[in-house]
Amino acid sequence: MSDIKDIMGLPKHGSDALEVKEKKEKEPKLQKPKGMSREAFALLSASHPLMPSQLMGEIDADSDTKKEKGKKFRGKISYEWRPFKNPSRNDDLELCHWVKCYTNTATNSKIIPSENEYPFAKYNTHAKVMRYNDEEWKSLIEADEGWTKEETDYMLDLIETMDMRWFAIADRYLYENDGKTIERSVDDIKGRYYSIARQLMIGREGGTTAIANQVLIKHPFDPQHERRRKAGLEQFLLRTPEQEAEEDNILQQAAKIESKRRSEAGQDMKGAVGAPSAAARMQEKLIEISEFDNDPPVGTPPLFDIDGNPAMPTSIDGDKPPPRVLVRGIITRDLVDSKMNSLADKQRDLLLRLLTGLKLNEHPRTSSRAICAAYLTLVNEGLEYIDLRKNVEAKQLLRKRLQSDDADMDMEGGMKRQKF
Repeated sequence: MSDIKDIMGLPKHGSDALEVKEKKEKEPKLQKPKGMSREAFALLSASHPLMPSQLMGEIDADSDTKKEKGKKFRGKISYEWRPFKNPSRNDDLELCHWVKCYTNTATNSKIIPSENEYPFAKYNTHAKVMRYNDEEWKSLIEADEGWTKEETDYMLDLIETMDMRWFAIADRYLYENDGKTIERSVDDIKGRYYSIARQLMIGREGGTTAIANQVLIKHPFDPQHERRRKAGLEQFLLRTPEQEAEEDNILQQAAKIESKRRSEAGQDMKGAVGAPSAAARMQEKLIEISEFDNDPPVGTPPLFDIDGNPAMPTSIDGDKPPPRVLVRGIITRDLVDSKMNSLADKQRDLLLRLLTGLKLNEHPRTSSRAICAAYLTLVNEGLEYIDLRKNVEAKQLLRKRLQSDDADMDMEGGMKRQKF
């Protein structure tokens, strides 16, 4: 049917559809005004006016001024080969380069940038090297074995010349003294310089109060620590593939052992039934804080059980001995978490509220023997305190009820006597 309409020149969808199509094409379309954001224009429709004409005029004016500012005509552009001097150089070397100039067509005057304004001179920055005078050397700088004032001056000059590039300084460090050539390592040079800088800062400020936040004051440079760090890093990088595979295997086994220990601890806590009452626990002697010690007698077990008593490490498998290396802090945290999970929701909330009031709601960061034992004991005593408080409240409530019952009985007796 569509082919016949094409041959006869008739519209495919009828004359009505053609009129509707023409009407749709004649409908005006909204155009985003200049200066309006895309998000604001998306909120408009044909039923809403775009915006007041006054505001539209302001937006058009702003857009025109922006265009004028962006396309400011300075004049006809030309380039000239002109000499210049670099202000970062100490000599009088004069070089030439092409300079962009503007020629005003109205007055035929040429605008040339200033020759002193070399554009790349702003990138010539230098690190500030701490210097001292003779008086500061005598009063502030501590005597360091093997360092003289002449060699220290030579070191500061080289640091300033090489802009604190320590490896380049150590490579070029050759100080001659009495016919001997002295060479220094990177750590020696850095340690000597940062020590002098720290002493000068403290001496000039009269103490560390005003400069407490300075990096050299908060973190003094330690050459011995830096050497140990580099030696450890070198040993780490020199490991063979066999050693790396062995270390990965050990870490995987440790992760399995730790996960199995956690699961067993959780099962033990869930399987514990019939815990002693609060009165029975109060009859036992509580451990005082003063009794905790980081240096126990020889033969004392290294770990603790859930009650805070010394305990030997348990073996993962029956045939294998217990692991030699254990993390006391992780085991203590797991014991407390497993005990928390075994409590009822209300009891757990009361215990957490109690620890929060004591500002001990987080696990100890220092995992010493005394701290871990004290923390476990505190958790147990907190539970005992909650149980005792619950019993006291129940007895107080019972006492009030008995007193109210006695009062009611007295009132009934009096009323009966009045009737007779």
